[in-house]
Amino acid sequence: AGTIEQAEDLITMDSEERARILHATRPTSWVATARADTPHWLLDSSGQITIRVSRHPNVTRLCDAVGTAVISTSANLSGRRPATSAMHLHQTFHDEIDLIIT
Repeated sequence: AGTIEQAEDLITMDSEERARILHATRPTSWVATARADTPHWLLDSSGQITIRVSRHPNVTRLCDAVGTAVISTSANLSGRRPATSAMHLHQTFHDEIDLIIT
């Protein structure tokens, strides 16, 4: 999500949880309770969803352009170090993804 309001479209949170997310000083994935109307295919087996509110300008612009949070998977393959650049993503996933946004 590009804003906390976009995350609120998917999760329920109290004021303490909201403040924690808003004041995070580093990129953090948050496991949260999903709203009742959140699509079931986004949830884990306990009805929770993992969200991230990004401060990256390209992510916030993309979310603003579509008017909602963007749903994606991680760029990390299990057991391997995370991709840290567009080139590393291309080398790892060269024929498996359609587009890399930087």
